[in-house]
Amino acid sequence: MDEEKLERKKRLEQYTQQLWEMEAHPQKDLSASREQTSKTKKTKLVQLSQKWKNKRKQINQKCKSMMKKHKQEDNKKIDTKTEAYTKLKEDHDAYGTQASAKISQDVQKVEQRSWGLDEEV
Repeated sequence: MDEEKLERKKRLEQYTQQLWEMEAHPQKDLSASREQTSKTKKTKLVQLSQKWKNKRKQINQKCKSMMKKHKQEDNKKIDTKTEAYTKLKEDHDAYGTQASAKISQDVQKVEQRSWGLDEEV
Protein backbone atom coordinates (compact mmCIF):
# COMPACT_ATOMS: atom_id res chain seq x y z
CA MET A 1 0.00 0.00 0.00
CA ASP A 2 2.71 2.41 0.96
CA GLU A 3 4.51 1.70 -2.30
CA GLU A 4 1.40 2.50 -4.29
CA LYS A 5 0.96 5.77 -2.44
CA LEU A 6 4.61 6.65 -3.03
CA GLU A 7 4.25 5.77 -6.72
CA ARG A 8 1.14 7.92 -7.07
CA LYS A 9 2.82 10.78 -5.24
CA LYS A 10 5.84 10.60 -7.60
CA ARG A 11 3.60 10.61 -10.68
CA LEU A 12 1.59 13.50 -9.30
CA GLU A 13 4.78 15.47 -8.67
CA GLN A 14 5.99 14.73 -12.21
CA TYR A 15 2.69 15.90 -13.71
CA THR A 16 2.77 18.99 -11.51
CA GLN A 17 6.33 19.73 -12.61
CA GLN A 18 5.43 19.29 -16.29
CA LEU A 19 2.38 21.49 -15.90
CA TRP A 20 4.43 24.18 -14.14
CA GLU A 21 7.07 24.06 -16.92
CA MET A 22 4.40 24.36 -19.59
CA GLU A 23 2.85 27.35 -17.82
CA ALA A 24 6.22 28.97 -17.26
CA HIS A 25 7.31 28.67 -20.91
CA PRO A 26 4.10 28.33 -22.91
CA GLN A 27 5.19 30.31 -25.97
CA LYS A 28 8.55 28.64 -26.21
CA ASP A 29 7.02 25.16 -25.99
CA LEU A 30 4.27 26.01 -28.45
CA SER A 31 6.65 27.49 -30.99
CA ALA A 32 9.01 24.54 -30.60
CA SER A 33 6.09 22.17 -31.02
CA ARG A 34 4.85 24.08 -34.07
CA GLU A 35 8.33 24.13 -35.55
CA GLN A 36 8.73 20.39 -35.03
CA THR A 37 5.29 19.74 -36.54
CA SER A 38 6.14 21.97 -39.49
CA LYS A 39 9.45 20.17 -40.06
CA THR A 40 7.73 16.80 -39.84
CA LYS A 41 5.06 17.87 -42.35
CA LYS A 42 7.66 19.29 -44.72
CA THR A 43 9.71 16.10 -44.50
CA LYS A 44 6.64 13.99 -45.23
CA LEU A 45 5.68 16.23 -48.15
CA VAL A 46 9.17 15.99 -49.61
CA GLN A 47 9.10 12.21 -49.23
CA LEU A 48 5.67 11.96 -50.87
CA SER A 49 6.75 14.31 -53.63
CA GLN A 50 9.84 12.22 -54.32
CA LYS A 51 7.79 9.02 -54.21
CA TRP A 52 5.30 10.31 -56.79
CA LYS A 53 8.08 11.76 -58.93
CA ASN A 54 9.75 8.33 -59.03
CA LYS A 55 6.40 6.66 -59.73
CA ARG A 56 5.75 9.08 -62.60
CA LYS A 57 9.21 8.35 -64.06
CA GLN A 58 8.54 4.61 -63.89
CA ILE A 59 5.18 5.02 -65.63
CA ASN A 60 6.74 7.23 -68.32
CA GLN A 61 9.50 4.69 -68.94
CA LYS A 62 6.98 1.88 -69.13
CA CYS A 63 4.84 3.85 -71.60
CA LYS A 64 7.85 4.68 -73.75
CA SER A 65 8.86 1.03 -73.76
CA MET A 66 5.35 -0.05 -74.76
CA MET A 67 5.18 2.58 -77.51
CA LYS A 68 8.55 1.47 -78.86
CA LYS A 69 7.40 -2.16 -78.83
CA HIS A 70 4.15 -1.31 -80.65
CA LYS A 71 6.03 0.80 -83.18
CA GLN A 72 8.41 -2.11 -83.87
CA GLU A 73 5.44 -4.47 -84.29
CA ASP A 74 3.76 -1.99 -86.66
CA ASN A 75 6.98 -1.63 -88.66
CA LYS A 76 7.23 -5.43 -88.94
CA LYS A 77 3.64 -5.59 -90.20
CA ILE A 78 4.35 -2.84 -92.72
CA ASP A 79 7.51 -4.62 -93.88
CA THR A 80 5.61 -7.90 -94.25
CA LYS A 81 2.84 -6.21 -96.25
CA THR A 82 5.41 -4.39 -98.40
CA GLU A 83 7.20 -7.67 -99.14
CA ALA A 84 3.90 -9.37 -99.99
CA TYR A 85 2.91 -6.50 -102.28
CA THR A 86 6.32 -6.51 -103.97
CA LYS A 87 6.09 -10.27 -104.54
CA LEU A 88 2.54 -9.93 -105.87
CA LYS A 89 3.59 -7.12 -108.21
CA GLU A 90 6.57 -9.14 -109.46
CA ASP A 91 4.34 -12.16 -110.05
CA HIS A 92 1.77 -9.96 -111.78
CA ASP A 93 4.44 -8.35 -113.96
CA ALA A 94 5.89 -11.75 -114.82
CA TYR A 95 2.43 -13.08 -115.67
CA GLY A 96 1.74 -9.94 -117.71
CA THR A 97 5.01 -10.42 -119.59
CA GLN A 98 4.24 -14.10 -120.22
CA ALA A 99 0.69 -13.27 -121.30
CA SER A 100 1.93 -10.52 -123.57
CA ALA A 101 4.47 -12.87 -125.14
CA LYS A 102 1.79 -15.56 -125.60
CA ILE A 103 -0.57 -13.04 -127.18
CA SER A 104 2.20 -11.89 -129.52
CA GLN A 105 2.86 -15.52 -130.50
CA ASP A 106 -0.83 -16.15 -131.07
CA VAL A 107 -1.12 -12.98 -133.15
CA GLN A 108 1.86 -14.06 -135.25
CA LYS A 109 0.34 -17.51 -135.77
CA VAL A 110 -2.98 -15.99 -136.79
CA GLU A 111 -1.24 -13.56 -139.12
CA GLN A 112 0.83 -16.37 -140.62
CA ARG A 113 -2.27 -18.46 -141.18
CA SER A 114 -4.13 -15.56 -142.68
CA TRP A 115 -1.18 -14.83 -144.95
CA GLY A 116 -0.98 -18.45 -145.83
CA LEU A 117 -4.67 -18.49 -146.69
CA ASP A 118 -4.37 -15.35 -148.72
CA GLU A 119 -1.56 -16.89 -150.75
CA GLU A 120 -3.54 -20.04 -151.43
CA VAL A 121 -6.51 -18.12 -152.80
